[in-house]
Amino acid sequence: MIVMKGRILNKAKLSELFRQIRKIFFRNATLTIGTFLVILVVFAAVFGPLLTDVNPIKSHLRERNKPPSPEHLFGTDTYGRDLLVRIIYGARNSLGLAMVITLTTAAIASVLGIAAPWFRSLDNVLMRIMDMFMSIPSLILSIALVGFLGASQTNVVIAIVITQVPRMTRVVRYGVISVRESEGLLLSQVGGTCCRRDGDTSAQLGGSP
Repeated sequence: MIVMKGRILNKAKLSELFRQIRKIFFRNATLTIGTFLVILVVFAAVFGPLLTDVNPIKSHLRERNKPPSPEHLFGTDTYGRDLLVRIIYGARNSLGLAMVITLTTAAIASVLGIAAPWFRSLDNVLMRIMDMFMSIPSLILSIALVGFLGASQTNVVIAIVITQVPRMTRVVRYGVISVRESEGLLLSQVGGTCCRRDGDTSAQLGGSP
């Protein structure tokens, strides 16, 4: 009977959660449309190549510069390639690169942001380096790094990671410092109160006639 009550309670909580989520999504039209578009792009990037056999690279000179039509929903380019298919394949590459960049940036920034507050010498040097990178606009720095390293997907990932790590490192560092100071403040308050009470007692005993 208790198990049955627990199941009923869990179902009630889940239904309430879904109702709240549905209310939030349908009340905010911008959020609903944005979420739908993101899901549509991800679905097209992941499953789009499985749903079409059109080659995004092969040229069809007789089909070049065609307007949108049932055969080519977005039309064709100068070389007769289907624009919709090329967008789907391009989105697949872009999402893959974005995932690699995000995970790499988060990993590096987490290590640096957690380690820096515990070593003051490292913190000072590291934060000055981060300030130096953040003083340069990200787009200009990325283009300069790609031009220096060479044009390739790997170098693009490296350039974007270098420009994004400083900002995420500062965010992680601020969170670590906030947690450390809140715990340290609590311990210092407790310890300081005890020490202050012991000191006041000792002073009173020593100063009493």
